[in-house]
Amino acid sequence: MARRLLGLLAALFLAVAAWIALQLRRGRYRDRRIWTAYGVEFGILAAVLVPAWLGAPWLAAAALAIAAASTWELLPALEAAGKRPVRSAAIAGGCGAVLATAWLPALPLFALPALAAVLLATRNLAFAPAFARGRAAATLFCILYPGLCLAHLVGLAQLPGGFGYVVFCYGLAEANDVFAFLIGSAYGGRRPWTELSPNKTVVGSVGGAAATILLAIPLGFAVPALGLGERLVAALLLAVGGQAGDLFASHIKRRAGIKDFSAVIPTQGGVLDVYDSLLLVSPLFAYYLRATVI
Repeated sequence: MARRLLGLLAALFLAVAAWIALQLRRGRYRDRRIWTAYGVEFGILAAVLVPAWLGAPWLAAAALAIAAASTWELLPALEAAGKRPVRSAAIAGGCGAVLATAWLPALPLFALPALAAVLLATRNLAFAPAFARGRAAATLFCILYPGLCLAHLVGLAQLPGGFGYVVFCYGLAEANDVFAFLIGSAYGGRRPWTELSPNKTVVGSVGGAAATILLAIPLGFAVPALGLGERLVAALLLAVGGQAGDLFASHIKRRAGIKDFSAVIPTQGGVLDVYDSLLLVSPLFAYYLRATVI
């Protein structure tokens, strides 16, 4: 599987490089930093796919690092938006969820709806002071997002054929992001989410989703348990979920009055900016598998 995956990735990167060169020549891309973003994409993919190939414990370690960094970036954004989570509890809870999944793979599937219910109940505790309710709710939110959401990816890796499920989930989520950006930047058009994400276009969103669905066909070798129809439905779910995850992260940033969560990754922003789509599609794909083949 690894050889076929490398072949597919090589073909995709060559196709994307040709596309970028063509659009630069036509004047559709004016910022040559797009080549920097192209190079950074190798590292973004490798940070998840290489540990997943090495095995579930390695992926758990990578997910732990991503969750810790993402939570660290999320906390000041929430504070800027007027929320006051308990920092130590938020980081420990989110990272603990990732670590616990390394021993209990099904934990996130049950913990996520349970924690979401507790979060909703906490916000509506009439007998508790508003300040205490707000801090508790913000802390629970930071445990759920990003830590517990990302823990689903660790759970996927421990299924039979888990490496393939991770490849399919993350590969399509990242393809959706990349192709939506490339197509939207080249052709522009209507921008329906000007307040949340002013650079997103309808053409880019539709193009990213179409590319994601098409890519699910040659990527079928990674998930032999899924038939063609199941793969196409999963790809559509991942495309819609990935764009929703990106818009959700943009909503948090707009509330905080910031453009990016940090500036640690050139041309991309922060770790949470890079993996915001993955946070939502991981539980979506995990529940989809639970409903179809597991």
